[in-house]
Amino acid sequence: IKISAFNPTSGIDQIQRQSSAPISLPEHQSLRPAEVNEQPRLERLYALPSIDDFIAQQLRPYILDAEVLAPARFRSVLAQTRDSLRGYAKKHPRSARRFGRLALLLDEETGLLDLLQMYRSALLQG
Repeated sequence: IKISAFNPTSGIDQIQRQSSAPISLPEHQSLRPAEVNEQPRLERLYALPSIDDFIAQQLRPYILDAEVLAPARFRSVLAQTRDSLRGYAKKHPRSARRFGRLALLLDEETGLLDLLQMYRSALLQG
């Protein structure tokens, strides 16, 4: 289709003559059928595993129970873990300092979660 610049004096006859011109379609060989499920070459190259993918896979935690990610369940598991660390510190006096530091980290995490909940409540009330 030949597109020309807008000319207000050309009228509807000129537009109708242009729209009746034959439209050429691409060759049949250059069209891919919709049923072909072939991944483009560039996507196949990007899908190859890299060292970054390997590192991310190794660092990603393996979670047996996905329910632990629910906020209420996460808080209870966090509290249980903190309590068990304090118990280990009492049972193993040589490693008590390490267990105590881990328990303090979990206390800080609990404090941050409480602060987050407070900010979230303030936003919802505001």
